[in-house]
Amino acid sequence: MIPLPKYYLAAGLVMAALAIVWGGFVMAQPIYDIGAKSTPLVRDQQETISVYFNRAEFIPRHEFPYSHVLEEYPVLGVLYISLPRLFTQDPGGSMQIFSFMSLLVLCALVAVTSALLRFFKRSPWYLTLFLLPATLYFAFNRFDILIALIVQISLYMLVRRRYAWAIFLLAISFFVKWYGILFVPVYLVYMKNTVAPEVWRKSFRRMLRIIGITLVVPTVVLFIFAGVNSILPYAFHASRGIEYGNVLVPFLERMYRVLPPSLVRFLMKAIPQLLFAGQIILPLVMALNPSGFIQRIKSHRDVVRWMVIIVLLFLLFGKFYSPQFILWLLPLLILLVRRFSDILLFITLDLIHYLSFPLIYIQSGYNSDAYALMAFIRTLVYCIVLFKALPATRAWFPATSFVDTQEG
Repeated sequence: MIPLPKYYLAAGLVMAALAIVWGGFVMAQPIYDIGAKSTPLVRDQQETISVYFNRAEFIPRHEFPYSHVLEEYPVLGVLYISLPRLFTQDPGGSMQIFSFMSLLVLCALVAVTSALLRFFKRSPWYLTLFLLPATLYFAFNRFDILIALIVQISLYMLVRRRYAWAIFLLAISFFVKWYGILFVPVYLVYMKNTVAPEVWRKSFRRMLRIIGITLVVPTVVLFIFAGVNSILPYAFHASRGIEYGNVLVPFLERMYRVLPPSLVRFLMKAIPQLLFAGQIILPLVMALNPSGFIQRIKSHRDVVRWMVIIVLLFLLFGKFYSPQFILWLLPLLILLVRRFSDILLFITLDLIHYLSFPLIYIQSGYNSDAYALMAFIRTLVYCIVLFKALPATRAWFPATSFVDTQEG
């Protein structure tokens, strides 16, 4: 096993580098003149000021979230992006406070990932992958870094056999970005393999109670104080159609031009629903037929692999693309690194996200051929990572035995 001080050293150096990057972020210009259009290469004020600052308007009004300002984000996400307005009503100052909060969350994510790397006996220097450009850009400009931390802490709790906390954190993540709840079936199948048969039924009922209470109580409270506006974040995203950034858009646009209008209207409603089904089909099948995965999720490494597969399917079948999705994926992928080719693959994936936004999105436009090409390349890389993660490929981890469940 790699000596513990090396993990402390690697994590400390990466955190120091992140602090330096944050200093540069605060001092950076809002936009830079490159190419045909000015581009926010470092700070995306459109999101942190024009969106996040305005979504926190309920703070100075002393109102309840969702009362008057319509929010497209779940409640913990709303509260997180609203914290800066407790200290300042200046948009620029709010952005700086938000970026500092993101620095703290990112450092915490590095620390938790360092602990997981030590548990999996992986090199601590894989933490330097947190310094890639898209990861840094969206960590400081989006709140998705929060859900990445919650999921990573949940995974740490799982490997430390703190099963109740692991499930609770996945349930609470639903109120930041809801994809985290899709990992619950993976955790439960793994727990069934590690908990003694005579206590499994009792443990299973306990986990269901934790999930139910964690989801129901905040939902009821929000509905009492904010009414139907409290479910807007989920209704909004469920009602969205296929948008630019999805690899299917260029093909669908051409197809719709030649099809009868009635068929086009049907497909515009049906295809998004089919894509949504593709996003959740694996966790759903796993929940309905856990015995089919008993032999596939026996070790902690299996858990990480299946979490990556679920995220990739969620992204591949997504109706729309948001570049900060790299934050959902990279912390888990770091735990799967085995060889230098893996590192190159993850670097490529990160660079694709940064090229897609802000560079090509601003310079060429969201409906440009260049942006569509990046969507195709990104999808291709996702498929490569998915192929390597599938158990049958044995690309990252060999077939596991029950003995592996006792690791760490």
